[in-house]
Amino acid sequence: MLDKKNLRTQIQQQRNALSTKAITQAALNIKQKIITHPNIKNAKKIGAYLACNNELDLGPSIEALLEMGKEIFIPILHPVHNTFWFAPWQNNFKKNKFGIEEPVYKCSELLAPWDLDIALVPLIAADHAGHRIGMGKGYYDRSFAFKKFTEKPILIGCSYAFQIQKKLPHEDFDILMDEIIHL
Repeated sequence: MLDKKNLRTQIQQQRNALSTKAITQAALNIKQKIITHPNIKNAKKIGAYLACNNELDLGPSIEALLEMGKEIFIPILHPVHNTFWFAPWQNNFKKNKFGIEEPVYKCSELLAPWDLDIALVPLIAADHAGHRIGMGKGYYDRSFAFKKFTEKPILIGCSYAFQIQKKLPHEDFDILMDEIIHL
Protein backbone atom coordinates (compact mmCIF):
# COMPACT_ATOMS: atom_id res chain seq x y z
CA MET A 1 0.00 0.00 0.00
CA LEU A 2 1.32 3.43 -0.93
CA ASP A 3 1.70 6.09 1.75
CA LYS A 4 -0.60 9.15 1.62
CA LYS A 5 1.97 11.43 -0.03
CA ASN A 6 2.76 9.03 -2.89
CA LEU A 7 -0.90 8.14 -3.35
CA ARG A 8 -1.79 11.84 -3.61
CA THR A 9 0.88 12.34 -6.26
CA GLN A 10 -0.19 9.29 -8.27
CA ILE A 11 -3.91 10.13 -8.28
CA GLN A 12 -3.37 13.84 -8.91
CA GLN A 13 -1.35 12.85 -11.99
CA GLN A 14 -4.30 10.75 -13.18
CA ARG A 15 -6.71 13.64 -12.54
CA ASN A 16 -4.40 16.08 -14.35
CA ALA A 17 -4.38 13.76 -17.38
CA LEU A 18 -8.18 14.00 -17.79
CA SER A 19 -9.36 15.78 -20.91
CA THR A 20 -11.77 18.72 -20.74
CA LYS A 21 -14.35 16.51 -22.46
CA ALA A 22 -13.95 13.76 -19.83
CA ILE A 23 -14.26 16.29 -16.98
CA THR A 24 -17.42 17.80 -18.49
CA GLN A 25 -18.98 14.39 -19.10
CA ALA A 26 -18.16 13.24 -15.56
CA ALA A 27 -19.85 16.37 -14.14
CA LEU A 28 -23.01 15.54 -16.08
CA ASN A 29 -22.89 11.86 -15.11
CA ILE A 30 -22.43 12.50 -11.38
CA LYS A 31 -25.32 14.97 -11.42
CA GLN A 32 -27.80 12.16 -12.00
CA LYS A 33 -26.42 10.14 -9.08
CA ILE A 34 -26.51 13.16 -6.79
CA ILE A 35 -30.00 14.48 -7.57
CA THR A 36 -31.58 11.01 -7.30
CA HIS A 37 -29.79 10.05 -4.07
CA PRO A 38 -32.44 9.41 -1.36
CA ASN A 39 -30.60 11.31 1.39
CA ILE A 40 -30.03 14.27 -0.89
CA LYS A 41 -33.68 14.29 -1.96
CA ASN A 42 -34.65 14.63 1.71
CA ALA A 43 -32.00 17.22 2.60
CA LYS A 44 -32.57 20.96 2.77
CA LYS A 45 -29.09 22.39 3.51
CA ILE A 46 -26.36 20.88 1.38
CA GLY A 47 -22.67 21.69 1.51
CA ALA A 48 -20.95 21.40 -1.85
CA TYR A 49 -17.59 22.53 -3.23
CA LEU A 50 -16.20 24.43 -6.20
CA ALA A 51 -13.93 22.06 -8.09
CA CYS A 52 -10.26 22.86 -8.56
CA ASN A 53 -7.30 20.83 -9.82
CA ASN A 54 -9.59 18.58 -11.88
CA GLU A 55 -11.69 17.51 -8.91
CA LEU A 56 -15.04 16.03 -9.86
CA ASP A 57 -17.01 19.11 -10.92
CA LEU A 58 -20.31 19.61 -9.10
CA GLY A 59 -21.37 22.65 -11.15
CA PRO A 60 -24.26 20.92 -12.99
CA SER A 61 -25.29 19.17 -9.75
CA ILE A 62 -25.37 22.47 -7.86
CA GLU A 63 -27.54 24.04 -10.56
CA ALA A 64 -29.97 21.10 -10.45
CA LEU A 65 -30.09 21.10 -6.65
CA LEU A 66 -30.89 24.81 -6.62
CA GLU A 67 -33.70 24.17 -9.12
CA MET A 68 -34.99 21.50 -6.70
CA GLY A 69 -35.21 24.17 -3.99
CA LYS A 70 -32.18 23.02 -2.01
CA GLU A 71 -30.05 25.54 -0.10
CA ILE A 72 -26.44 25.17 -1.26
CA PHE A 73 -23.49 26.22 0.87
CA ILE A 74 -19.84 26.39 -0.20
CA PRO A 75 -16.91 26.05 2.23
CA ILE A 76 -14.95 29.15 3.14
CA LEU A 77 -11.78 29.23 5.21
CA HIS A 78 -12.45 30.41 8.74
CA PRO A 79 -10.01 33.31 9.23
CA VAL A 80 -8.80 32.09 12.64
CA HIS A 81 -9.55 28.41 13.31
CA ASN A 82 -8.16 26.56 10.24
CA THR A 83 -11.57 25.04 9.60
CA PHE A 84 -14.38 25.55 7.13
CA TRP A 85 -17.60 27.37 7.63
CA PHE A 86 -20.15 27.47 4.83
CA ALA A 87 -21.39 30.45 2.84
CA PRO A 88 -24.63 30.46 0.82
CA TRP A 89 -24.31 29.85 -2.91
CA GLN A 90 -24.16 32.94 -5.06
CA ASN A 91 -22.31 33.99 -8.20
CA ASN A 92 -19.75 36.37 -6.68
CA PHE A 93 -16.45 34.69 -5.81
CA LYS A 94 -12.97 35.56 -4.58
CA LYS A 95 -9.84 33.44 -4.24
CA ASN A 96 -8.72 32.39 -0.78
CA LYS A 97 -5.10 32.08 0.38
CA PHE A 98 -4.77 28.75 -1.48
CA GLY A 99 -6.10 30.23 -4.76
CA ILE A 100 -9.41 28.37 -4.41
CA GLU A 101 -12.57 30.28 -5.20
CA GLU A 102 -15.07 30.82 -2.42
CA PRO A 103 -18.21 32.95 -2.24
CA VAL A 104 -18.03 36.55 -1.12
CA TYR A 105 -20.08 36.53 2.07
CA LYS A 106 -21.34 38.43 5.09
CA CYS A 107 -20.46 36.85 8.46
CA SER A 108 -24.14 36.82 9.40
CA GLU A 109 -24.84 34.47 6.45
CA LEU A 110 -22.33 31.78 7.44
CA LEU A 111 -23.48 28.33 8.43
CA ALA A 112 -21.58 26.07 10.83
CA PRO A 113 -20.68 22.62 9.47
CA TRP A 114 -22.97 20.91 12.00
CA ASP A 115 -25.97 22.81 10.62
CA LEU A 116 -25.71 21.10 7.22
CA ASP A 117 -27.89 18.10 6.38
CA ILE A 118 -25.37 16.76 3.86
CA ALA A 119 -21.86 17.69 2.80
CA LEU A 120 -20.55 16.69 -0.62
CA VAL A 121 -16.80 16.37 -0.09
CA PRO A 122 -13.96 16.40 -2.63
CA LEU A 123 -11.18 13.88 -2.29
CA ILE A 124 -7.96 12.54 -3.72
CA ALA A 125 -8.72 8.93 -2.79
CA ALA A 126 -11.27 6.91 -0.83
CA ASP A 127 -11.92 3.32 0.07
CA HIS A 128 -15.15 1.40 0.63
CA ALA A 129 -14.73 1.67 4.42
CA GLY A 130 -15.21 5.45 4.07
CA HIS A 131 -11.60 6.49 4.58
CA ARG A 132 -10.69 9.59 2.60
CA ILE A 133 -7.45 11.22 1.61
CA GLY A 134 -7.74 14.90 0.78
CA MET A 135 -5.20 17.53 -0.16
CA GLY A 136 -3.30 17.02 3.09
CA LYS A 137 -4.08 20.21 5.00
CA GLY A 138 -6.70 18.59 7.28
CA TYR A 139 -9.45 21.20 6.78
CA TYR A 140 -12.27 18.70 6.27
CA ASP A 141 -11.06 16.51 9.16
CA ARG A 142 -10.93 19.48 11.56
CA SER A 143 -14.19 20.97 10.28
CA PHE A 144 -16.11 17.73 10.74
CA ALA A 145 -14.27 16.35 13.79
CA PHE A 146 -17.57 16.50 15.70
CA LYS A 147 -18.87 13.74 13.37
CA LYS A 148 -17.23 11.17 15.66
CA PHE A 149 -20.10 11.91 18.07
CA THR A 150 -23.09 12.54 15.79
CA GLU A 151 -24.67 11.37 12.55
CA LYS A 152 -25.34 14.77 11.01
CA PRO A 153 -24.40 15.93 8.49
CA ILE A 154 -24.14 12.97 6.18
CA LEU A 155 -20.71 13.16 4.54
CA ILE A 156 -20.63 12.00 0.93
CA GLY A 157 -17.31 11.85 -0.88
CA CYS A 158 -17.45 12.57 -4.62
CA SER A 159 -14.93 10.95 -6.93
CA TYR A 160 -13.95 9.44 -10.21
CA ALA A 161 -13.81 5.62 -10.24
CA PHE A 162 -9.99 5.57 -10.38
CA GLN A 163 -9.86 7.39 -7.03
CA ILE A 164 -11.45 4.44 -5.22
CA GLN A 165 -8.80 2.22 -3.63
CA LYS A 166 -9.06 -1.17 -1.90
CA LYS A 167 -7.62 0.12 1.37
CA LEU A 168 -6.18 3.45 2.41
CA PRO A 169 -3.70 4.37 5.10
CA HIS A 170 -5.49 6.39 7.77
CA GLU A 171 -5.00 8.12 11.10
CA ASP A 172 -7.19 8.30 14.21
CA PHE A 173 -8.08 11.92 13.43
CA ASP A 174 -9.30 11.14 9.88
CA ILE A 175 -13.05 11.60 9.59
CA LEU A 176 -14.88 8.82 7.75
CA MET A 177 -17.20 9.51 4.86
CA ASP A 178 -20.67 8.04 5.37
CA GLU A 179 -20.57 7.03 1.73
CA ILE A 180 -18.86 7.67 -1.58
CA ILE A 181 -20.56 8.58 -4.84
CA HIS A 182 -18.33 7.81 -7.79
CA LEU A 183 -18.47 7.21 -11.51
